[in-house]
Order: sequence, then C-alpha cells, then structure tokens
Amino acid sequence: MLPLDSVCEDIFQGVTIKPGNSENPIALKVKNIKGDEGIDYSDIEHTAEVPERKLLRPGDLISPFIGEAIRQINFAIFGAAEGKFTVDGNTGVIRPNRDRISSEYLQNWFQSSFGRSQILRLIGGGGVPFLGASNVGKLLVAVPPDTKTQGQLVAAMDAARAERRAKLAEADALLAGEWR
Repeated sequence: MLPLDSVCEDIFQGVTIKPGNSENPIALKVKNIKGDEGIDYSDIEHTAEVPERKLLRPGDLISPFIGEAIRQINFAIFGAAEGKFTVDGNTGVIRPNRDRISSEYLQNWFQSSFGRSQILRLIGGGGVPFLGASNVGKLLVAVPPDTKTQGQLVAAMDAARAERRAKLAEADALLAGEWR
C-alpha cells in the first residue's frame, strides 16, 4: 500500500473560470464527468489564463473535489481530445506516473469498497463537502508490481462489473413483468 501522491506525477485542483473565447482552453466541469462512461463534451465553456501544468493530458483522471458530487465517487479518464482542456475549480486532476500505475487501475481502485471508504472518510468541509488535492494524495493504493498485472486486475474488475449490471437489468426486467 502506497500513498497516492507517491505514484503520481501531480494531483491538483482545477482553475477558476475566467471568460475566454474559442482560442482558449475548454474547461470541463463536474457535470461533464460520467465515470465509466467517460466525459461528456457538451455544455462546456472556454476559460482564459490556464497554467500549462493544469492543461489535461491523456490518462489524467478527473473527479469532483468540491461539492456533494464527491460522494458519488465518480472518476473519468481524460482521453486524447482535440484542443486544449482543463477543469474548473470544483474538479480535481490525478495525473498518474504511467510507468508505475495505470489510470484504468486507479479508476477501478477508487470505485472499490476500500477506495470508496477512504474517500468518504477524508471528505471535510462544513456545509460543502471538500476533498482537495492534499487529501487525495493521502489515499492509500494497493500497487501491483507492474502495469501488466494491473491490466489483468482491471479486466477482472470490468468483467465483474458487467456481470453485476447484467444481473441488475435481469432483476429489473423480472420486476417490471411482475407488476404488469
């Protein structure tokens, strides 16, 4: 088990959105994060003055860091998108060291019961839940020895999740038929 910040290049909070034009980077918001389904690139806005370090790179994980949405434990992996992108101040970025740990493994780890429980325990704030980059860096991650092993674990977790979804859909269909 290692602290997340020891296997990441960077962990940071997004930027304050300053009105920009189509030449400026696109700012993704919490509402754009769809977890396993990726990122919704509609309903976006451009923002001016984004530090280079806060521009998204393929493989970055984005997640709510401020607000009630934190409790949904919703992580999406930023892929190769055309243009420059960043995230707003309510959203955080986890930039894994891809030689040590894969984005897909981290996304699955945080959705596990152990990952979820750690996140829920670290949430602070008075009226508004707050996770923040420094707390995220403290999260413990079981780090398999290599990315090949991580890939095998991701495949097994994805298969288990797909089976669970199929069983839930089957149960919903049975219940819907029963109530007719």
